[in-house]
Amino acid sequence: MDFTYAMLMFFSGVFAHIFALRIFKVWSKSLMYRATFVRCLSALQLTDEMSQGLLKNANPENGDQVDAVFDYWRKMSLYALQNAVSDREWRNVVVSDWKVAMNILEQVKRRENT
Repeated sequence: MDFTYAMLMFFSGVFAHIFALRIFKVWSKSLMYRATFVRCLSALQLTDEMSQGLLKNANPENGDQVDAVFDYWRKMSLYALQNAVSDREWRNVVVSDWKVAMNILEQVKRRENT
């Protein structure tokens, strides 16, 4: 097999892959944004639970202060996530606060488990 034939076969496979993805709508930008958003929310939830639990166990009498700090951290995390996602996609998600974000995450997890 010569080099030009190998390159022709390779690029034919690449174009066939791209074409199949578009036809069957397996991949789209909005799907990628949603998957990224859900994974980021999951990572934020894990970080929030572990860090908050660690701080409260280390110093239980400062629980109210820890809650106040984490309320602020949650807002800043959602703002950072909003800056990472395009405005059009963020409007589709409609996350206004941490509670709404966690509800979305729970719905996605329930759908995945069924």
